[in-house]
Amino acid sequence: MFSMGVGSPGTFQGMLAFQHRQASLRCCRMVRALFCLIPSGIMSRMSCITAARSSRSKWDSTRSFKATKFFQSTKLDWVEVGLQVCRQGYNMLNLLIHRKNLNYLHLDYNFNLKPVKTLTTKERKKSRFGNAFHLCREVLRLTKLVVDSHVQYRLGNVDAFQLSDGL
Repeated sequence: MFSMGVGSPGTFQGMLAFQHRQASLRCCRMVRALFCLIPSGIMSRMSCITAARSSRSKWDSTRSFKATKFFQSTKLDWVEVGLQVCRQGYNMLNLLIHRKNLNYLHLDYNFNLKPVKTLTTKERKKSRFGNAFHLCREVLRLTKLVVDSHVQYRLGNVDAFQLSDGL
């Protein structure tokens, strides 16, 4: 019944090997389906990948993807990435504020949303954002606090004890 893979049929190891093989086949089908959505320049590469896969050898997807021009990689420090995420998140939230034409609301760099003037009832009603906006704002705020504290540590303004105490 479950004779594929390692282990005797009907045992736990046999069932586990069978499930692992089924999951591997499903993953392979999903990758093929994704490749069908990608432009045709990659399809010749796909036939090479499929041929290598049919031999049941270990298939390193990252190496195969890296060989194409559509998948590129870069090496960045996590603090640099955090700074970029904070910057792009600030721009995104600011664009949402100005898209609703709410020029009387100000988003500072710590992701605090403050009114520029005393708002009328109509302006208050118009300036309500949804839960998703405020959730993104709070997540970006937390990210900025963590990243900024590590930036200060790397600049040498605080030592390791102060960093751990602050976090």
